[in-house]
Amino acid sequence: MGKNIFYKTKENAPCVISLFSKHQKANEEIHTKIMAGNLDLSHKPLSPVWEDDNAAKTRAILPTEIEKLADRLSGLGIEQARVGLEFEFSLPETPPNESATWQKAKSRILSDLGAQIDKAPRDEKAALEAKRDAVAAFNAREILMYELLEDDARKNGYLEPLFGSGHDGNGYYDGENMLELKMAHCDVRAYLERKEKILRALSEKAESFGLPLSSRPNTHINLSFWKNGQNLFLPDHPEFSTTGKALVEGMTRALYDSVALMTNQNGLDTPTDAFCYSPSRASAMRSAYGRYEILFGCVESKQRPDLITTLGLAGALYGLIETDRAEIAEARVVKSPLIGRPKNKYKLLTHALNGARLNDDGTLTFSQDYLSNNAGHLAYELGLVQAPPSGYEQMLFIIKSLSSNYIFRLPIVNFMDCIQIDPAKNRISWPTTEPNVFVSKTPEKNMHLLPEDMQERMRRGEKLSTDEMDPYVAYGDTYPSAGRTVRIDVSLLKKEIRLRGVTEKLAVLPGYDMTRAERYLSLGETRIKRLKTSKALHKTLSSALMNALLEDNLSAPEPCPTRNDTAMLTHEQLSKPTLH
Repeated sequence: MGKNIFYKTKENAPCVISLFSKHQKANEEIHTKIMAGNLDLSHKPLSPVWEDDNAAKTRAILPTEIEKLADRLSGLGIEQARVGLEFEFSLPETPPNESATWQKAKSRILSDLGAQIDKAPRDEKAALEAKRDAVAAFNAREILMYELLEDDARKNGYLEPLFGSGHDGNGYYDGENMLELKMAHCDVRAYLERKEKILRALSEKAESFGLPLSSRPNTHINLSFWKNGQNLFLPDHPEFSTTGKALVEGMTRALYDSVALMTNQNGLDTPTDAFCYSPSRASAMRSAYGRYEILFGCVESKQRPDLITTLGLAGALYGLIETDRAEIAEARVVKSPLIGRPKNKYKLLTHALNGARLNDDGTLTFSQDYLSNNAGHLAYELGLVQAPPSGYEQMLFIIKSLSSNYIFRLPIVNFMDCIQIDPAKNRISWPTTEPNVFVSKTPEKNMHLLPEDMQERMRRGEKLSTDEMDPYVAYGDTYPSAGRTVRIDVSLLKKEIRLRGVTEKLAVLPGYDMTRAERYLSLGETRIKRLKTSKALHKTLSSALMNALLEDNLSAPEPCPTRNDTAMLTHEQLSKPTLH
């Protein structure tokens, strides 16, 4: 996995560079060029409508193909196929060139809200005042998001605030150096036009604010299918376990066969999780409440959302028309908890709980990868540290496993594995080792690398600097850390996180495991083998699209290192000796 980094030179010129954890020599060369001032700092603004790099013929056919697939599904009783899209853009908080346009926009918004408050009935004033107070603290990126959503709400309704929040100032969440937009679910026939309008509006607004929209977005594609006015992926639909099951089975087969086409680099250089429902938010196809979400965690910014949507529709069709069930993945129903929490709190902890599988004895099965990869943020949400890891710390974790919060991984896993769910009493049973507290210990890490006197200092609680430890730590090693006792205050969780209920999901059984995907995705010839032999694709896609897919991908370049995630670094931080 790599890291996109917003970088400012001494002259405050912005650019985006990338570092790759597997390529130490390339990282060192990039760093040397930065320090010498010899790195090309130019960057191209993002096109208003980003498209695939090497799929011109395929791209031209997709609008017609989507229409045909929607019509065929309609003929089989599917009243509507809906698609939603989540965009995550790398974007700094404020313009690097001190543009005042966003500040004028903020002043105008606050003035308008003030006028609304003056005219509002007494019972509406409090909500408007809360909205004004929220906007008053917004940075340029949040004002950009606010204006996009508010303007769209008046004109189109194509966008929706994240997490289902209303237009009250609370639905404008974004992550560090990230702008997140959410396209509301719509009929697949309207998807392409809506997406283009959203991206054009974003591009124009970002340009007017002076924000450098210079990288492709990460994308999550959400699909749902409707019959008799109800969502087939909701467990209370009478055909959830029949038609819904067939749709999931077909989608799994078609997407599995075509996985090498889903990125514009035509390959993955790192394994993915199992290509089926699993208790992980990084699975290639993830079962969520009322929808299936398709994404590749290691190459999100390289995805082809339009093609993935088309292939998902083709798979759904295949599941309905295929009579030989042995040809496709077998699905079954599993249970998963539904968790409620305060707005913008316990985000990753809730994700982990909602994504867990509920076992018959009330225990939960979590994705160990998800817990490990998010140990720093989970440590913050569980009260083990005072602040979440910064973008700089996250970048160091990717490149050199330096994140100090990673030492909490084992206590977090121990705690999560002891959580129990009681659906009958609608209750989460949080584990404790003493009243309202769960006590665990962190293991020592790489202490043997240090001289004995340094080990003793660390065990006494003294904090050693990275400069002091650097001579003893090889590139790629985790910095040494002493074991410690950690205490999780369970009473806070009891007050703020609740079990809303239990939902059923359609899960694909093992057998479509993508953890060995690199074996055939890394080779040009085998990359397209599944295209030529896939029954799921040949029975559902037109010959024109199949030929275009083959032609576009026969001449595709070999995979290159993937790029993902963002961080904001200053020139001084990049100068630190620990960065290679």
